[in-house]
Amino acid sequence: MKTETRTIQNEKYKITYQIHYKKVKNITLRIEEQAHIIVSANEYVPLQKIDDFVLEKIGWIIQKQQKQIQKINRIFTNVNDPYFYLYDKKLKMSIIESNVNKVEVSDDEIIVYYRMGKDANQLLEQYIIKRCQIDFEAVVQVIYEQLSVYGFEYPTIKYRSMKGRWGSCMPSKHQITLNTRMLHYPKAFLEYVVLHEFVHFIQPNHSPKFYHVIEHYMPDYKVRSKLVSLDDE
Repeated sequence: MKTETRTIQNEKYKITYQIHYKKVKNITLRIEEQAHIIVSANEYVPLQKIDDFVLEKIGWIIQKQQKQIQKINRIFTNVNDPYFYLYDKKLKMSIIESNVNKVEVSDDEIIVYYRMGKDANQLLEQYIIKRCQIDFEAVVQVIYEQLSVYGFEYPTIKYRSMKGRWGSCMPSKHQITLNTRMLHYPKAFLEYVVLHEFVHFIQPNHSPKFYHVIEHYMPDYKVRSKLVSLDDE
């Protein structure tokens, strides 16, 4: 795929975006992870027309980039982060050298106690996995019981950090994988993702029937699905 990087500016903002040349009729724009701007356009479209298209949307772009950065900043990177987000709670991050290895959580703080020579980051990563196994499993149990009328067996549940998706379902392996990054976002969003993946055992695609099942069990699913989305509508 042919690509090109361009920089444009108006009275207030200077932005850089990347063009992906494709066989498309219309110019489209999206904000990707890390707040990168991607424009898709036919290679026959004049560059000035593409620049003008982006300039017309520059206010929208800045707003969405700011939301994307806020979303990214919630994700744990290392113990030097000033804060740790546990669902909707913003906790102060503290690390203390100690004679024990443990993680403690209070209403406003998360403390990583670590022995000399131990990796505090690894301790917190282990805590995240264990916390997901406990918290996510509780949500999984509730959703599975709601859908038990469909008669499928309890699947294997796996947990890992993923950049590209919040969850995945492999009906052939009877397996669901959940993104541990959801620990940093509203629990209502986690509940939606779990239901979404479970419904794939009933409807393996994203057809109207698929969303009909979701809406039956979660009437506000559209609101929940956008809690961690760049979209407002």
